[in-house]
Amino acid sequence: GADCSWPCDGEERANFSRQGEADRTPNLKELEADVEQAAAVAQMLRSRGQQQAAKEIQARVKERRRQLTIYRRAEAARAKRGTSRIDFRNPTAKQREDARRRGIDLDDPLVLEELERLQRET
Repeated sequence: GADCSWPCDGEERANFSRQGEADRTPNLKELEADVEQAAAVAQMLRSRGQQQAAKEIQARVKERRRQLTIYRRAEAARAKRGTSRIDFRNPTAKQREDARRRGIDLDDPLVLEELERLQRET
């Protein structure tokens, strides 16, 4: 594999260490750990008097944290939608009654297909 001779910046090291992992999507915990590690590097640079480098890294950390917040919210919304899926082909008595009151025929295969299509799209 490729090697990074010292000194190289953290981004270069990360790129070298992640070669071969391009097809693997990091999970949320890994992304959070990366952000916290970068924040620690910024703090270390600040303590060594390297204010400009620390400021640049901290700006990236702030942006990544913002992105993680957006990602967490989207995941929570997806999970919430996922738990409220309706099995239109095996409705409960209450669901069947509700559909009947609304004029929806759950015995019609075309209606079932359309309901399932609509649910997939949301």
